[in-house]
Amino acid sequence: MTSTVPTAAPTPAPDPAAATAPVPVKGRGKRAKRRLPLRRQPILTPIAVYDCHDPMPCDRDALNTWARSQGLHPELTYRWEVYRTDHLWVRAYEYAAEPDGTLIWDPAHEDFHRAAPYDQPIMTLPPDLWMVELPWGLPLLSANDRIHHRVRAEYTRALRSAAAAAAKAARLPAMQAAHVIGEYRPGHRARRRDAANWSPSFKAAADGLVDAGVLDDDDASRMVGPDPRLGPPDPDAALAGIRWGRIVLYLRIRADLMPDDAPTG
Repeated sequence: MTSTVPTAAPTPAPDPAAATAPVPVKGRGKRAKRRLPLRRQPILTPIAVYDCHDPMPCDRDALNTWARSQGLHPELTYRWEVYRTDHLWVRAYEYAAEPDGTLIWDPAHEDFHRAAPYDQPIMTLPPDLWMVELPWGLPLLSANDRIHHRVRAEYTRALRSAAAAAAKAARLPAMQAAHVIGEYRPGHRARRRDAANWSPSFKAAADGLVDAGVLDDDDASRMVGPDPRLGPPDPDAALAGIRWGRIVLYLRIRADLMPDDAPTG
């Protein structure tokens, strides 16, 4: 009796058209988009960067004294990035060193060996960096607003006066020139997440700095910015039930931008 061994069926050749055909995705359509809204986190950017190779003049002794008080190591650091989320912190980039503090040379790159960066909480801002935080509940101006010019003027006055009061409360010194960052920190129900939309609010708040006497004027010889930034939602907004966000200004003194009419010598 002869036995037959079953053989496998020949594999069909792949169809080129089937390989390029779109794969059906479950849940497409308007209803699926409403059920699963797309949530993207804003790109986290520093409010100030301190680099040992930065040619901008600053008081390095005061900066190093501040760094030591915050638990940082200025003798090893070549770059600091200052961030503010729900707290202040610094991302520190340091050179690798021996236990006695001697820097380790890296022959492969002909430079000192660099250690992995680490994040360090800080309690205060660096000596040349200042923060002006406007209160909650202010009517903000957006570039997409279609409001009456009288209402816009009223909102502008409210933002200017609030920024001037906040600058005086923070005891900002008079500055010859400054780099200004305008940050929008959204509330827990805010949907507009384009920082450039709030440029009119940043401009009105920056004018309040001039009203407070922090800057003589806001022209290009005295102020760089305000640069629009989108910050993370403030946890206080969710606790207080605030729908809209607030405006925060960060100022870094620019000693390299001296007005032509500033006193010299």
